[in-house]
Amino acid sequence: MKKTIAILVGVAIFIFAIVGMFVVSRIINPPSQEVVIAVSDLTEGQMLSADVVQVVSVNMKSAQLTHYLTPSILESRGYIVQVIDYVPEGNFIPLSALLFSDNPEAESQTSLGLDAPNLVAMVIPVTSLTCPPDVKPGDRVDITMDIGSASFMTGTFSSEPTSVSNSSYSSSRSNTTSENGSDASIDNPILSPLPTSTSEALLSLPVTKTITRAEVLKIIYEVQLSGTVTGDESTETGEIIGIVVAVQAEAQEAISFAIHNGEVRVAILSPGAEDKLATAGMSWEDIVDYFKWNRQLWLAGSEIMESEIDAPGAAVLYPTLMATYYPSPTMMPTATPEPEAIEDGTQPTLDPSPTPDAGG
Repeated sequence: MKKTIAILVGVAIFIFAIVGMFVVSRIINPPSQEVVIAVSDLTEGQMLSADVVQVVSVNMKSAQLTHYLTPSILESRGYIVQVIDYVPEGNFIPLSALLFSDNPEAESQTSLGLDAPNLVAMVIPVTSLTCPPDVKPGDRVDITMDIGSASFMTGTFSSEPTSVSNSSYSSSRSNTTSENGSDASIDNPILSPLPTSTSEALLSLPVTKTITRAEVLKIIYEVQLSGTVTGDESTETGEIIGIVVAVQAEAQEAISFAIHNGEVRVAILSPGAEDKLATAGMSWEDIVDYFKWNRQLWLAGSEIMESEIDAPGAAVLYPTLMATYYPSPTMMPTATPEPEAIEDGTQPTLDPSPTPDAGG
């Protein structure tokens, strides 16, 4: 019995020794990994290509590779990667020196994922009622801005430029006098008066506009502190309170205005959604004319498809559609009968009525 126990203990020790040697060898000599190095100096603004990089095998831990360019990342990008920081010849290429949309380092440095020069990363405050709570980084979303809910913004405004009078821009002329005393006024083309439209289009608040296909970069959650029985505190992720999105630089002012003076809502797009043009936006006139058009179709029993007009921009299209499908009858002018001509060809004249005598 004792001999059997001794044999079992010996076998166990042997197995543990083999496993220990394997673990130690993996720590001392990690398995070979493939990584990309620069075969020539990489400079800022340069695009990677097959002749400036090379794949080599090195003994590195997998965790260390997360900060360097690997063949899998390079192949997935099709070499469409821009260098934004100098990398010497023969060095590993750090991801922090590269610019591409799905750069893993963008998680800690957002700018590394903005591969288009006109993109900016913007924080949009949201709640679970204005944004789907399961939104994830990488999702494409539509950002809809509603402006005019505040009481001080109700009313109507003009979308046409104000007429510029001569007195408002006469001081913008650079007046000089030539040697012979003549006026040598030079018009400043930048300060020239704007053309005035013949018609004025009015838009009534509220107004709505959608910015489409913005990419979600990060999600911001509320951090909640929770205590334990032992008195230790731990943090828990609460509800969504904001998202970081990549939008065109020109759109950030409108979004910021809507955040402070209206409401912003976020809608997640399908992964298969196609690029589309921006919508015409919505105003009070649009929704009224949209209902007018659909009611006209209903009254007429028309076979015209409703898709010929959508709510955004309906006020612009409605008059044309009505004139095309339901033209108003044209009233013919009525001719005024001419007095009959006298035989000699002259036109008769009306004599003034005689004035009665004063005495009479």
